Amino acid sequence: MKKGKILITEDEEIVARVNKRMVTSLGYEVVGIVSNGEDAIKFVKAQKPDLILMDINLSGAMNGIEAAAIINREYDVPIIFLTAYSDDKTISEAIESGPYGYISKPFELTTLRITLDLSLSKSKTERKLRESELWWKSSIDSIDQGIITVTIDGGITYLNSAAEKILGYRLNECIGMNYLDIYKVYKSVPNELFICAMHDSQNNPDELLNSKWFIDRHNKHIPIEETISDIKDGKGNFLGKVIIIKDISQKRESQVEVVAARNFYISLLDDFPVPVWRANADGYFNYFNKTWLNLTGRILEQEISFGWMDLIHGEDRETFQNLFRKSFEKEERFEYEFRLLNNEKEYSWILAVGTPFYELNKKFAGFIFAGLDLSKKKVLEKELRTAINKAEQASSAKSNFISNMSHEIRTPLNGIVGLTELLFDTELNPEQLQYLEMVKQSTDVLLSLLNNLLNQSKMEVGKEFLHESVFVLTDILNEIWNPISVQASLKNIIAERKWEHNFGRKIIGDKVKIQQIVLNLLTNALKFTEAGKIELIIINENEIEMSETKTTLLNLHIIVKDTGIGIPIDQHERIFESFTQVDSSSTKKYAGVGLGLCIVKNLVDLFNGKIWFESKPGFGSEFHVLLILKYAIEETSGELVSI
Repeated sequence: MKKGKILITEDEEIVARVNKRMVTSLGYEVVGIVSNGEDAIKFVKAQKPDLILMDINLSGAMNGIEAAAIINREYDVPIIFLTAYSDDKTISEAIESGPYGYISKPFELTTLRITLDLSLSKSKTERKLRESELWWKSSIDSIDQGIITVTIDGGITYLNSAAEKILGYRLNECIGMNYLDIYKVYKSVPNELFICAMHDSQNNPDELLNSKWFIDRHNKHIPIEETISDIKDGKGNFLGKVIIIKDISQKRESQVEVVAARNFYISLLDDFPVPVWRANADGYFNYFNKTWLNLTGRILEQEISFGWMDLIHGEDRETFQNLFRKSFEKEERFEYEFRLLNNEKEYSWILAVGTPFYELNKKFAGFIFAGLDLSKKKVLEKELRTAINKAEQASSAKSNFISNMSHEIRTPLNGIVGLTELLFDTELNPEQLQYLEMVKQSTDVLLSLLNNLLNQSKMEVGKEFLHESVFVLTDILNEIWNPISVQASLKNIIAERKWEHNFGRKIIGDKVKIQQIVLNLLTNALKFTEAGKIELIIINENEIEMSETKTTLLNLHIIVKDTGIGIPIDQHERIFESFTQVDSSSTKKYAGVGLGLCIVKNLVDLFNGKIWFESKPGFGSEFHVLLILKYAIEETSGELVSI
């Protein structure tokens, strides 16, 4: 790898070739040979080599010293002079052009190597220092506070951009000047207006307006905050000092506005029973009423500008600031709940409502805020959540009790059902047979009621899950349809069913819960229908092919229609609630406790399905259930599997 790119500027061709051979032998790359100063400048502009070996005495209108001065000034490329001249005048002129080295002809290879290596190393070091200085200067210039550095004697060595703006001087104008000649500062003394306005404060008005005044070169008075620090070296030796100044004109204006607005707001808002505060048209906060100050336990000067925001809880502060900024920019109403540190060093919940207000000429003047203390409300909310948790626990205990009691009641009931079945096989007279039929009907109703209570309690405590198996849809529907059709015929009601698709294909799902959904809907329809008919309609809305698993999904649409009493419109939203029927008179006329449709809704939710209905009093009801099931896939062995 080459050490660097060298341009040779020499008007004697033989000397130039010798120089090239020597440079190349040292591991450097010769990127060009020119014979005069004008060509050297053009070459540097086009290619910018790492270093130039230049003869002082060149042919043409420009000698090496003149060319070197231009290159050094405009292109910053290090130059080493090669010349046979050794007189003091030539050497002095050469030094003034800023070369990195000087080699007298003739020279040895070792001398050339040392000079080249040192010159390139020096060039790289100086370039890094300049870059570092540029980074440092850019960083310092980006700070919005003025920075002035001075020597032990007070001579100015540096001003950043903010300092130039405040002082009114450019760095090149005052470098080396004593800073006291341009940095004229005196302590702020409050005028009579401030003294009168702040007479009731325990603090000195001058402390309230803690700042100094600076007079710039145009005799303009600027309020500033000032910090002066010593500059020392690593051994603790004093080198100078740095002065940091901040223009606080806007803050001072806010302080002035506090005084100007005080008489107006103090009579209206100071004794207002809720915290009130204000932001001006620039977004600076310049008023806080007594209620606010009593809440925070602080004084006005701590709150103005943005000081009060230190009291906002760290988790709420950024959100408050972002919402306020958006509302301020759009001049829109602001509302936000946040935590504010109060005078007892505890956080109070505050609902802040901010409204833009305007001057008489409709010009935007800022925001006025009112705060409502929500701490008691938050305590009530916490107590309410605790009460809700207790109620949920009680509901869970109730569901567990019902579940356990249903199991306990089922045991003797099963004995009654069994004995009833045995009695049917004995010789009974017509009257006994009639009574036995009534017993069987009563036990069937009671068993159905217990099953519903048990299912509902399981769902309430989250113990009901889907249990998938493979089945044929028409088979499980026929199992529940036949008993329903018999019951319908006993009530002289027509029972119809329509399969609008061939459902003989095997399906994967929870067949028991599908039967429960259909049976409860049919039982409900039959219960509330005195005349006419009930219908069960099964539709395959569409089949969805799942390309990843080669599974086909069945979009099953179940419809149950009846010509019964219907559901009043004001009851539509409650129909799926537990223990709910149309009205109390219905409860007396139609048996049941109102769990059927609630169970159906919960079962449909287990399938992630949908349920809805249409009903009109006196004209019947129509319930719809949509379930997505999977067809079973038959492997080559003939075995059915689930995907």
